[in-house]
Amino acid sequence: MMQPNIARISYEDVKTSMVDGDTNTFLNCHEFLPCNNVGLLAQEGRVKSTLEAWLPPGQDIQHLVEFFTENAPRVFLILVFTEPEQDYIQHCIQSLYDARLTDEDLPVFKKQAATTLPLFYTKDEKQCDFFSYWAMKPQDDFLRDQWSFLAPIFKKDKFSYDFYESQHLPFITRKENYESAGGNFADVASVGLHVEHLDPQNDRKQLKENKKCFQVAVKRLRNHAFPEGRSNDINRFFEKELQTLEMMRDLDSPHLIKPIAAYKKGEYKCFVFPWAQGGNLQAFWNDNKSPLDEKLVRWVLDQMTGMAHAIKLLHENKTRHGDIKPANILRFQMVDDKNNLGTLVIADVGVSKVHEQYTRYRTHPTTSTHGTMSYDPPEMDDYANGVPVPRIYDIWALGCVFLEFTIWLVFGQPGWRGFLQDITNQDQGCRFWENTSGVSQPHKKIQKWVNKVKSVVDKESAVWRVVELISKRLLVPMWSSTDDCSKKLKDIQIKSIRLWKDIQEHQAHPPGIESEIESIKRTSKELSGCKLNKVVFSSGRREEKPDDNYAKLLTVASNVQKSTKDNIKALSEKLLRIQTLSAGLLFSRKNRADAETVFDELQKISSCSSNPTFGRNLTNQAKRTSLLKDQWRSTTNKRWAFALISHLDWPTLRPTLNDHTIGICDSCIDTDFLSPVLDLGRSLEDLTSSSYNCRICKFLIVCLLKARPQPVGTVKLFMNHAGSAFGTSAAGNPVISIYGDPDHGSVLPHAQLGLPILPDFGSIQQFQLLRQWIYLCDQTHNCFPSQINSKVIGSMPTRLVYVGSDIDPKIHLIHTGKHATDRYVALSHCWGVLSDQERFCLYTKNKKQLEQDISFDSLPKTFRDAVTVTRNLGIFYLWIDSLCIIQDDEQDWEAESARMGPVFSSAYCTIAASSATSSLQGFLGTKTQRAATTIKTLQGCVHLAEPIDDFHKHVEQGALNKRGWVFQERALSRRTIHFTSTQVYWECGGGIQCETQAKLRNTQSEFIGDPNFPAYALNHHKDDRIRPIQYLYGVYSGLCLTNATDRSKAILGLQERLANAFESSAKYGVLSAYFERMLLWEAEIQGGMSRIAYTQTQSVPSWSWMAYLGNIRYLEIPFKEVNWMGNFIDPFGLLSDKTDWDGRLLAHANQLLIDEAELSKRSKIDQSGCRIDPIGWRGIVCGESKLSDDHGRFLEYVLLIRPTHSAEVLVNYERVGVAVLLDTHIVPGTTKVWVV
Repeated sequence: MMQPNIARISYEDVKTSMVDGDTNTFLNCHEFLPCNNVGLLAQEGRVKSTLEAWLPPGQDIQHLVEFFTENAPRVFLILVFTEPEQDYIQHCIQSLYDARLTDEDLPVFKKQAATTLPLFYTKDEKQCDFFSYWAMKPQDDFLRDQWSFLAPIFKKDKFSYDFYESQHLPFITRKENYESAGGNFADVASVGLHVEHLDPQNDRKQLKENKKCFQVAVKRLRNHAFPEGRSNDINRFFEKELQTLEMMRDLDSPHLIKPIAAYKKGEYKCFVFPWAQGGNLQAFWNDNKSPLDEKLVRWVLDQMTGMAHAIKLLHENKTRHGDIKPANILRFQMVDDKNNLGTLVIADVGVSKVHEQYTRYRTHPTTSTHGTMSYDPPEMDDYANGVPVPRIYDIWALGCVFLEFTIWLVFGQPGWRGFLQDITNQDQGCRFWENTSGVSQPHKKIQKWVNKVKSVVDKESAVWRVVELISKRLLVPMWSSTDDCSKKLKDIQIKSIRLWKDIQEHQAHPPGIESEIESIKRTSKELSGCKLNKVVFSSGRREEKPDDNYAKLLTVASNVQKSTKDNIKALSEKLLRIQTLSAGLLFSRKNRADAETVFDELQKISSCSSNPTFGRNLTNQAKRTSLLKDQWRSTTNKRWAFALISHLDWPTLRPTLNDHTIGICDSCIDTDFLSPVLDLGRSLEDLTSSSYNCRICKFLIVCLLKARPQPVGTVKLFMNHAGSAFGTSAAGNPVISIYGDPDHGSVLPHAQLGLPILPDFGSIQQFQLLRQWIYLCDQTHNCFPSQINSKVIGSMPTRLVYVGSDIDPKIHLIHTGKHATDRYVALSHCWGVLSDQERFCLYTKNKKQLEQDISFDSLPKTFRDAVTVTRNLGIFYLWIDSLCIIQDDEQDWEAESARMGPVFSSAYCTIAASSATSSLQGFLGTKTQRAATTIKTLQGCVHLAEPIDDFHKHVEQGALNKRGWVFQERALSRRTIHFTSTQVYWECGGGIQCETQAKLRNTQSEFIGDPNFPAYALNHHKDDRIRPIQYLYGVYSGLCLTNATDRSKAILGLQERLANAFESSAKYGVLSAYFERMLLWEAEIQGGMSRIAYTQTQSVPSWSWMAYLGNIRYLEIPFKEVNWMGNFIDPFGLLSDKTDWDGRLLAHANQLLIDEAELSKRSKIDQSGCRIDPIGWRGIVCGESKLSDDHGRFLEYVLLIRPTHSAEVLVNYERVGVAVLLDTHIVPGTTKVWVV
């Protein structure tokens, strides 16, 4: 450790440590000393050196050093900065110490008294008499310069601030990116907020750091924006907005702006927000074309759903936004993720209103200023007449934005601009409604554009459903223009409001009140026959039922006439009662959906749309994609982590907590490891050099050398979106994992709770962890249903290994027919390439011996480890294929291999020896611990560790999961414990839990790891529910098998489960429910298949992919757009339950009318060396497109076959491939053939 700098502190030191404040904007800030520089300057050694230079030699100054270092570093630095005369310094130092003036007392104020000497006070009104005896210049210098040292820190737990008018704020001019804006009520400037002056606990996800500052927007309310004589309005406006923003700050939505602070400073009233780097939504539409693809449509759907949820949260908190428009929707991009489309965030709540009561209880009309005219609803005239503005006002504006968004998405910039031109009127401007014949209705051009969108997208698509929701429930008048009840209710409401306002203004009965009240009474009587009218959106119908409030309205209105002779207060109260009842009844007749309905409908559309875009035009058919996206994401599961860690010896599972200054270089001490951008300021070479003397540098270089890509030049890392890791980019792979420490204060919000150091394999702690995983799954999931957990005879495999216990360690094989059903564990493992002597199996000759006793030491290492794990889980039985199936008994092997499905699906859990390549290797070996270190911060201890959470690499790409038999074992297991060489993973219906305590999600993995396979996929797919099954068969086709002829057997259990799920028959890799579609598989590589030499008794027909080795996929055939031709005689329908089908298919085949070159382009041939023969080959048309192309031609989806040898009557054919042909390539007329 280097010795601290003991040079004295000079004026130049302090001056150069200051930061120039913002001077380019209306804020006109001044220089300030960042708070972290206070400690750097006022180090004990430097304070001591400075005092020694100031004071006479030999004087005892230790008490002064301690006071100014610990209690008054800012006071001391202010004194340095003011540079008092040398002969005056000692007096200043001594008087400050005698008065014990600390940093907590600042600022100091001067008050001129009637006496000759002025009075000085601290911020807490503590009198500082000693200042009065200072010379005038030191007095003035101290009072003036102190503000440069008092820049505030914006705290997480505080939102509103009252700053002194002279106080310097921590804002910096952003010269390289200066921007400003303004509205009707405020000016907005983009400035930098120094990173040290924002509490690290603050939510920083919407903030971008650049050069030690966060880019923020400061919004200052304009005093002159309010009418003359209403000076209090700005204060009322500020307080309302402050309340709303403070409430919004705590709402859990990434689509709502997260305000940082609100403050008053002199006459300024300001708000501080994150600055949106991506601009607003209107600019995004204007600057970007719409490349209509699945990624963009999915993003738009997610943003619409998120914004609807944000408005729902506002409304639930009695808040109306009041000014929703594209310019007030900001686009935030995550740090260093320029390719990210970002998150749309609703901002500008300047005209929002916190409604203390719901509209039906409101006693005063709203005072919110109305938003931009373009996005106002048709009922704006009613609001102008004093009708209270309900929160559903926002829904019309949201519908306007969503419709623009959809049109831009489908037709791009030209279409969007064309739409705006269409709804622009020279007299009325650009708005979404028009007034014709005195009736305000949605603009007629809206329906034109709605129909235009519908004409180019499929009716089942998400886009179609979104535009239908917009047109039917968002962009609709509040009330039907033909609804007589609504008209009468509006009339009563407006008259009662007008009378009430006149009474309040004049404190007397308004002229003509008798006739007005008589009119209200008459109209109320007419309304007594009305019923409640409510739209039910899911069915499109309307419910009508009586409503007692109509009778209440008539009763109140009838009594008002008598009140005209009573006092004004009673009359006023009854008029308000009429207004409340009429408003409630009118609102019950609304056509427009509320925010909750909009969010619910969008959420349904988004979650059910596996393919959001597909259009009708076959030539421009967008490729359909499955929801099974191969994208991994890591999340924190603190609830599980807390529960698990509490059962472990936590101190042994974290890096040693020694003095954090030992073995750490100065650069690492100065590095803020909590910053969203970790700027190390050094290259890999620099870190390598310092790694010999610094434990943190050593840790960093270990992690960085494994990063892909490796950083070039100065290393800068970025916190990921979840805040749990650093990577070379915000969206890149993690380079460093971040963990909080539950024993040292609160866990940091951006640090995951987990294990930096993992338990050793086979240790007491690891087994405790495994038991807790199972316990928590049993308690919180439905992965192992109670009916399986119960002791029911018949659910156990034929044989099991009894593993005994530590007390009774005897191991032996049992036949379960004589035992009550109990829990058991199944082992999934690699046999490996072993000699006969190395294999430990059940044979006919050793069956009785193994039923008597199995020596633990005689078992291969993998089996011994499986026994050890089973015992420590508290389970007595273990299923191992090689010990529970008689390997030299073909009949037993066939029967038991066919029961593999129930074996794994009934197991209490499965142990997967993922790291073992053979039964000799084992999986409870020595674990190599990952690199890890600890950083001490003011917020608590943070542990940094090498990232090792990679289920795809460790499990899915491991040796075990490349085996064909293992594929169905994983799919059919309800819970699996995967033992890898790095760590243990737990897989169940709740996702994948790492031993580090991270939780991993991936839809493809969740499909295969589904405890109720294949329910997960079927619940997420509607029309295309077979698509995940096609994906599954495609994956299986690429796996390895020791015996190629096992290709049709190693998936039998899984095929049976699929048949049950689809309530259909299954054989040879096809389901009867999708028979023709599943016949249209193709070789992934042209000619990449090779025929398997099955025996005569095991033969598989040529039309099945099980007959070949090689990877397959399925033809991309759109759903609901193809007619299936029925050219195959259904083999499943013709067979009785007792008939054993030999795999032959009877079909109607056509001759082909196509040349060799064209057929080569349009087909995918199974095997290489197969010469294309359009004359000798035949085609079986499986499906035909429902719609023709521009030339009137239809697509034909064809199975290609060729003759093998003649039979007695018909010719036998075998499959050679598949093709997508035109109907002109098919010769009319068919011939019956056998496909074998």
